[in-house]
Amino acid sequence: MKYILFASVVFLFTAFSAGAVDNNGAVLQGEVSCWHLNVRKEPSRDSSVVDILQKGTKVTILDQRGGIGGWLKISTKQVTGYVRNRPKYVAFDRNKKVVIEKNSNEAEKKDADKIPAKLDSQKKIVEAITNKEVIITNKEVIMIDGLNEEEALNSDLSLLDSEINNEKKELEDPEKKLTQMEVDDGQDDTALFLEGLNAYREQNLSGTIEKLNHFIKIYPSGRYTERACFLLAKSYEQLYSDSIPTHFNDIRNHYKDAVNRFPRSIYVPGAMLAIGNLYFKTKCYTEAMGYYNLILRKDKSALCAMSAMIQKAKIFYLKKRRRKALSVLKEVVSRDADIRQRTEAKIEMSKILYEMNAFHESLDVLSELRTTNPQSIYQYPEISLSLGDIYYQLGDNASVRENLFRFYNSCPDREMSHLILTRIGDTYQDDGLIKDAVKIYQMVCERYPDTEGARISIIRLAEQQEEWNLKTESIVENIIELSPVKIGKDIDKPEEIYKNIINNPSGKDKKDSLAQLAMFKLAVLYQKQKDYNKSLETLKKFFKRYPRTSLKKEYKYILQNTMELILKKDMERKKYANIINIYDREKELFSKIDSPEPFLMIAKACIHLNLENMATEMFSIADPLLPDKEKPPELLFFLSRSLSEKEELKSALTRLNLLINNYPSDKYAQYAYRLKGSIFLTQKRYVQAAEMFSSALKYPLTPCKRTILLTDKAGALARCSFNEKALEAVREADSLKEACDSVHDYIYQEIGDVYLNLSYPKEAAAIFNQAIEMAKDKANIIPLKFKVAQCYWLLNKRKDSLALYDQISSFDDPFWSNLAKERIEEINFNREIRAQKSEVGGQKSDVRGQKSEVGGQKSEVRGQRSEVRSQRSEVRGRRTSKE
Repeated sequence: MKYILFASVVFLFTAFSAGAVDNNGAVLQGEVSCWHLNVRKEPSRDSSVVDILQKGTKVTILDQRGGIGGWLKISTKQVTGYVRNRPKYVAFDRNKKVVIEKNSNEAEKKDADKIPAKLDSQKKIVEAITNKEVIITNKEVIMIDGLNEEEALNSDLSLLDSEINNEKKELEDPEKKLTQMEVDDGQDDTALFLEGLNAYREQNLSGTIEKLNHFIKIYPSGRYTERACFLLAKSYEQLYSDSIPTHFNDIRNHYKDAVNRFPRSIYVPGAMLAIGNLYFKTKCYTEAMGYYNLILRKDKSALCAMSAMIQKAKIFYLKKRRRKALSVLKEVVSRDADIRQRTEAKIEMSKILYEMNAFHESLDVLSELRTTNPQSIYQYPEISLSLGDIYYQLGDNASVRENLFRFYNSCPDREMSHLILTRIGDTYQDDGLIKDAVKIYQMVCERYPDTEGARISIIRLAEQQEEWNLKTESIVENIIELSPVKIGKDIDKPEEIYKNIINNPSGKDKKDSLAQLAMFKLAVLYQKQKDYNKSLETLKKFFKRYPRTSLKKEYKYILQNTMELILKKDMERKKYANIINIYDREKELFSKIDSPEPFLMIAKACIHLNLENMATEMFSIADPLLPDKEKPPELLFFLSRSLSEKEELKSALTRLNLLINNYPSDKYAQYAYRLKGSIFLTQKRYVQAAEMFSSALKYPLTPCKRTILLTDKAGALARCSFNEKALEAVREADSLKEACDSVHDYIYQEIGDVYLNLSYPKEAAAIFNQAIEMAKDKANIIPLKFKVAQCYWLLNKRKDSLALYDQISSFDDPFWSNLAKERIEEINFNREIRAQKSEVGGQKSDVRGQKSEVGGQKSEVRGQRSEVRSQRSEVRGRRTSKE
């Protein structure tokens, strides 16, 4: 495995190109530019510190080893030693050289020979730009995984080209002109202004403010007063850059005073931009936007306008208007902005696209930036950081490491370095390169103790200890101590590591994210060890301590997994009561679970204990968490039955159809057919009901269940007048009814009812009498006797029928007693009606006799009349013959 080479490429710059010593034996003078600088005995970070120099200490540069990031051999009156070659540590004074005895160092000559001739031409270009000395920003290129010296040198020359081009731009920039040095013409005002300007260039901000205030007081309308006012405001801003909210008004008022005094100054746009940025940093985005718009209305082509547009895009992004932010940034890129602003705009575009999960588009922006401006990746280390984040999301771990290593080597002193290395270790771990990952975690723990990265790394080491039972000699043999976890040759067990992190949160933060992670890991560890009760207790403490944790998804997953394992263990042992007790005890935890499995297991335990209502309740919780194809048959049946009881028949039928179609061979399918048939009976769909009962009868059934289904089928057939089929079904049920025990005595009554409906009172009476013999409850006997009385009446056993009605009427049951009395009254009433009808029938017979006698008399009269008519006819005949 190749490892990162912590070495610098030869760095080229105008005043110090071939080493610390020139050909004439002159060495450079410098000054310590940081507050405390360690001087080491040898050029190595592991070498002992021989002295600590304070800021401003003058030093002589005796020798140089490597470029920027390498080592300088320096000397003072007290000490000679080595310091890191970084501009922020030592600033060179190019105007001061000390001649020392020439030392013919062959190595230095070889190094000087490596510098290409192109360097001289670049120097000439620089000198042609301005007669004044050009200060080129120091940049560093790090060799990573095989980056050779020639490639590094080319990159460095590219940097120099960029600095030269940027210099042309900077000369036109008012902000650069503001701090431009003036030629000392011997005048008092020039001398006094230069004192303030020099203090500013040395970043002695307090001295700058003092001297500029003094200058403005003496020369309120002088030739340098305009620059002094704007520079004074800028100095206040830089002095209080770490406490802007506290000194906001003071900084803003100095900028406003400068603008009010010189409203037509070329420095006004920069001041307005600075005020807008002050509002931006204090999160007053509306006010900031107002200042940015003011700059844009004045001159959209100015450099300040481009910066204002970039700031506007940042505000749009913060307000979740990402598309608008991208549009503004694209406009910056398309305009005549300088290379720095175009680069910054593209970096912001990449960040926004990344936040929008458009990882490939974000990568394209940065790739295009690297193509058009190759040195940008060295000028802007955050590009490497962004590339590392993008590749991490795309799963390209090798590219993640390449870019994060580059960022780390470019900015090893960044506060986030411990996190960068930790992520690099994670990529090794994800790729299965465990040894490499462990080495990185080890380095984080060693170099950055008491940091978040170290705490994450020790958690990662504990995870590896869980998975691989790693031997400490190969992991952390060089680590002596890491608070709060001690690591030596005997690494603590993972459980102890997690507990120590939980009990020692970072600082005073009781919501420490790593303590949360450690507690979560501890719960997972207990689960892996099959100590499910400990896992559950840890999860309960976790949620109680961190109710708003960012690990909610992970917490839910491990919680439901732990619950499932606990319940599954009890199910296998048939400890159904334990399952019910766990649910009753941990209802609050179960309310956080969105997995159906625990609720299905609880429901099944309820079925075993005949707790059908509770089973239905559990099934109703699991139901919406499952797709239709995965809903088990018992869930579909219990919910269908519940819905049918609530008269939600359409929903009940939908679930019954799912059960029948998805589980045609399951035992609950026969119950589904019967329930579906019962629903059809309710809907008076008798033919379909009979079909459902017939389908249920095709399954293997006990004799009693078959009896019940045959009876239901016969009832449905009788209602749709299929009497022969109904009689066949009921007779088969009659032959099997004795298989049903006393619990199913109701089946006798139902068989009898079918016989009665089919006009077979004799069979019905026999069945009802058998049911009476089986019935133990008087309340069940009375209605059966009433039905027997009905059968006797139909069989013309009137006395037996009346005797039963009389017996029922004497019972204490109000309903059946009154019903029997009404029946008796009905029978008596019918008797009276029949008697009255008989008497009326006799009277009608006498009348008919009298009517017959009258009819005879009428017949006799009719005969006499006929005889008279005949005599008249005879007389008329005689008359006719005489004529």
